[in-house]
Amino acid sequence: DRRIDHGKVEKYFKKKIFLAKPDEVKRILGADVGAVTPLSSKIKTLKIIVDPMILEHEYIICGGGSLNRLYKIKTTDLIKYLNPQIIDLFK
Repeated sequence: DRRIDHGKVEKYFKKKIFLAKPDEVKRILGADVGAVTPLSSKIKTLKIIVDPMILEHEYIICGGGSLNRLYKIKTTDLIKYLNPQIIDLFK
């Protein structure tokens, strides 16, 4: 339930950041906002940042690729699949 700190992210990446517009999300990831899943191979084309607090949970619930689908997945399995940067850039 934490929110990303845009200032921390901009400082970390040394560039201005913006939230993607819905049409950009659809074009890049092939899914509508609200239907994006971290299990898509397209998500792995992006730099992925994960909140370190995720490691406190054995399982997480994530988007399932449609507006009415969710997946329960072991956190360790998701971390292995995504190979994200685990960095505290959150409020």
